[in-house]
Amino acid sequence: MINFKDYACIYVLFHPIMKVTKVGISSNVLIRKAELEVGAACRLTLIYNTLPMLNVYDYERKIHNILKDKNTFGEWFSEDYNVIVNIVKETCRDVVFCHAATEYVKGVKTKDIAQYYNVSRQAIERYIKCWNINNQPDIDIKIEKNKLYEAVVKNEEKLKKTTHIQQHTSTISKKRLEEMVRLSQEKLKLKKHAT
Repeated sequence: MINFKDYACIYVLFHPIMKVTKVGISSNVLIRKAELEVGAACRLTLIYNTLPMLNVYDYERKIHNILKDKNTFGEWFSEDYNVIVNIVKETCRDVVFCHAATEYVKGVKTKDIAQYYNVSRQAIERYIKCWNINNQPDIDIKIEKNKLYEAVVKNEEKLKKTTHIQQHTSTISKKRLEEMVRLSQEKLKLKKHAT
């Protein structure tokens, strides 16, 4: 059985007052952000976090080594956060992320993931929340399920309307339709002559 506690994410946080960016790791990104905000005396901006992975310390160390010339203190760097996000993505490009997380991002239901791992649906949902997957702004493989669902619903509504119009117009005879067009044209001519 998988131990989800072995997984953690690499996150990128931006300090808007100090204009520095932190690269760190956490198994609960949102709680870690809240903890850091206490000492930062302002709201930090969560720019990015990876999906959960194993051996996260090795990847964090590689990223810190790449950014060492821009290090201000600890895990804080004076580099543009977009550059840092690209470095994180490039460094973690070949990582095998947590299977449960990648399946969820692909659109697999939490109950199916839970059944696969023989855990409760609530346990899967708790980890998904800790890993900040629902609020992820930039996961390359993410399927935006809500937008996809809305598009399907809109297409179904359009199809129903089109079908209704086609059914309605097929009941109107061609002669009647021509008569309606002729009458509306005559009304227009009468209005022009009246003015």
